[in-house]
Amino acid sequence: MTPNQSKEGLPFEPSVTPLDDDGTTPQCQEPTATIRLRRVDNTGHPLAPQDSGRMAHRTRAHSATPETGEQPDVALYTELPPGDHEWRWRPQPAGAHLIALEAGPEKRDYRPGEALAEAPVINAPPEGRDVTATHLPPPVLISLRDEDIDSDRLTSEQLAYFQRNGNNALLFIHGYNVGHGEWGKVLEGVADHWNGKAPKWTDEPLTVYRDADTINDEHGLDLAETDLNNEGAHNWAVSMEYQLNRAAGFSDDDWMPYSRIITVSWPGDTGQTDFMQSEFNANAAGRRLVRLLEQLADAGVGINIITHSLGARVGLTALNILGAIRSQAAIDHLFLWEPAVADNALTNDTARDVHPLGMGVFVNAHKAARRIVVLHSRGDGVLGPTDDEEEQSMWEELISVTPAGWIADAAESVMTGRFMDDLLGTFGGVYTKKWWTFPSFLDNGLGAPLERLYADYMPLQPGRMVTRRGQSWREGPDPETVNANWERLKADIIAEARNRFDACKDCLQNSKPLPRYDLLSPLNHLPIVTKARAEQYADDLRALAERNWYPRQAPRPALGYDGVDALIGQKAGENRDQFLERQFKGDYLSMFDQSDWLFSHSGMRIPNSEIFERSYRDGVMRRIQVEGTGFGSYT
Repeated sequence: MTPNQSKEGLPFEPSVTPLDDDGTTPQCQEPTATIRLRRVDNTGHPLAPQDSGRMAHRTRAHSATPETGEQPDVALYTELPPGDHEWRWRPQPAGAHLIALEAGPEKRDYRPGEALAEAPVINAPPEGRDVTATHLPPPVLISLRDEDIDSDRLTSEQLAYFQRNGNNALLFIHGYNVGHGEWGKVLEGVADHWNGKAPKWTDEPLTVYRDADTINDEHGLDLAETDLNNEGAHNWAVSMEYQLNRAAGFSDDDWMPYSRIITVSWPGDTGQTDFMQSEFNANAAGRRLVRLLEQLADAGVGINIITHSLGARVGLTALNILGAIRSQAAIDHLFLWEPAVADNALTNDTARDVHPLGMGVFVNAHKAARRIVVLHSRGDGVLGPTDDEEEQSMWEELISVTPAGWIADAAESVMTGRFMDDLLGTFGGVYTKKWWTFPSFLDNGLGAPLERLYADYMPLQPGRMVTRRGQSWREGPDPETVNANWERLKADIIAEARNRFDACKDCLQNSKPLPRYDLLSPLNHLPIVTKARAEQYADDLRALAERNWYPRQAPRPALGYDGVDALIGQKAGENRDQFLERQFKGDYLSMFDQSDWLFSHSGMRIPNSEIFERSYRDGVMRRIQVEGTGFGSYT
């Protein structure tokens, strides 16, 4: 007689047959389940199923790795015990954060990194489960710091993403004295210590911005912004990307429309006082940037560029070269935010260049962009004097009682933030003194970088004559040695121009990496250096050395301080630039004055509400979305 057995509560169908026909004991027939996981980015593009991680049952010692079936973009987890499974997965590639999980009738949204701190749970019923996981694509950061020219362009996957995502791309180029940095880490939780709470971090990078105040309030911590978002170009990348998405309509509650930007990292971190070396590096970086812009333009992708500070020189160098070789504008909008270049940098007249080495103007740049917008502020203490007389008086009083050693230390500190902007503004700003050759304990001015560049040709200045007690002699190199060095240097400068001429011409015609000038590195912003231009440069260089590396003229005011105001209209006098005036009146060149609300050179990195509303939304995003190619897939 077969006993009656209740199946209630059992995870399997029991067999009541005592023996099989062959006399062996039968196996209990436990039902199994299958999870069919499809991973996509937030444009709907499928991601590789082999990188989908493991499914681990929550209460039983069982885990499974994915297989592929008839659908190549679906990961199959088969023969699973029915029930809840933890999806144990790590972003591949790094930064492809989970933002939504749809499993049957349930859908859950995630903030980037949240699923790494606590694994998502997926229920697998006996009939199986279809699951769709949506991820942010990984961040896009182009490094122009190393010699790997392959890193100068997007991968095919990155290019395809921007084509799918509205067929547009926004590039951001950081400014002076910004290191490369690295991504922040995912906050896993909080540990209790004898002296309070301490953060617990995962090993996974988090590639989106996190607000320190919000995190501290949620977890009872006291983290600085850089503890969360790290430093350098990576910090600028997450900050600018996040604020631009907010300006386009993004909300923290829904990451589905979030759009990646392209951050360009370049070697501008030459020290707090060696601004001229950073300018040389910016020229070289801009020369390399041309390939990326050509790649996007040739693919039909709309391009918008935002530069900050000396990043303007990187962007303008690239556009100066593009404008010379392309018949149509490749860039939709170029936004120069607090640009640390001359106020006449956008002129088409080289005769207006007051830079002693001829690297102050970019005469072809206007041809490469449909519109150029300059966001400037007279409250920027790095680019010019403070606009507030009462505040300036306060700082002058402070400096009068401040030890000289403290001021020397301040020169070596990070010159960002309101405090340093105000202090430097008292001295008339840093930019206007970029050619200073004193004090001697700083490697500032033109002399230090030029003497490094031409170290193999030193000495280039004769020693001085000394007369004492009726006798005269020379202390230092004799004029004959110096003259021979100059002749050798000039010959090599001309030879470099001649040897690179054909190669540069071929590369410009065939979208190949442009050869970089070495002895002529201050002229890397030019597409090609001719023999005549090289001769002129060598003569200008020698004249500069004879004046102990001090130019005849002071730098032009910074474009990021007061725009082109001093160059247009009758009030400009002999400085009046008819070309810039026509560009301005024709709306090809726009000035966006932030003097009433932007009082820090880098105030846009973590903006207050007024900077966000007026600069990000009105000054930048409205123009991109309403007048231009758009930003991502926002409408």
